[in-house]
Amino acid sequence: VRADRFTVRLRLLPLLGGKVVIGCEARIGGGKVTAEVPLVGGGKMTADIKNLRLEDVPFFPSVTGAKVQGGLTAQATLRGQANAAAGELKLEVKAAEVSGVKIGGLPLPDATYRTVQGMLRASGGKVVLESFTLDGEGLYVRLKGDFPLTIPVSAAPLNLTLELMPKPDFLDRQKFVFLLLTKYVTSPGHYEIPVRGTLGKPAVF
Repeated sequence: VRADRFTVRLRLLPLLGGKVVIGCEARIGGGKVTAEVPLVGGGKMTADIKNLRLEDVPFFPSVTGAKVQGGLTAQATLRGQANAAAGELKLEVKAAEVSGVKIGGLPLPDATYRTVQGMLRASGGKVVLESFTLDGEGLYVRLKGDFPLTIPVSAAPLNLTLELMPKPDFLDRQKFVFLLLTKYVTSPGHYEIPVRGTLGKPAVF
């Protein structure tokens, strides 16, 4: 992630209780990210993302080669550190456009999504995707599975399944892409693609 402006401030009120907490604020394009991070004395880390344009986040083109657009809103909480961390992340993207996605060299269909919604929970040293769906025009996508909490996060081995449920007219418009996905058909109009590798370098088999 690149930020146009990043500020860090020591929170004075928690000091009265023997805690050291810093507040962070980042401006990324027209979006804003705020966070409260406890350094000493324990406590809960929180983060809030508003109006972040996905096209301003380098992660997507660098990891998947994708062109991604849309406005992201998200809230996250986390307690503990490393394998003992526990918390949740809720996210929503409006008017998402995704094109040029490749996972391990395998192309995925280009699509426009009305909404993208996700809920991730971390506990017991693992992150579980409780729900992650993309509701598109002619295509419904669901991502499920889990991965362990590691340092660095990019090294986390993935145990995910990507489900694609295209409508017949959408499938016909991108028939070449779906032809490459033939071996992942589990029933008519239903594809299940195992995603492995790591968070920094996902792969399919």
